[in-house]
Amino acid sequence: MEQVDQTRREQKQAEGRTKKEQRMDDLRWILRDPRGRRYMKGMLTFHAVFAHIPTNNKDEMMKTLGKHEAGKKIYGEIFEANQGLALEMFGELI
Repeated sequence: MEQVDQTRREQKQAEGRTKKEQRMDDLRWILRDPRGRRYMKGMLTFHAVFAHIPTNNKDEMMKTLGKHEAGKKIYGEIFEANQGLALEMFGELI
């Protein structure tokens, strides 16, 4: 029984890596095209990744922080997929 559980865990881990590798390959494909890079820059801008977070309005601050956290995940994946391009985008967006 323990051997079966171990095998299932290993299969799930392998599937997880495969899905992540596929997602990274898809992102690299998107980033190769100028239209894809422009779209991703728009996503990062929308998610306020490089924007100032307002502190005078609590509701606005919480909304911006939520968008910011989602944007950081997107930017992290872009950085993982292509570090050079991520740094170039960072320079253009700040």
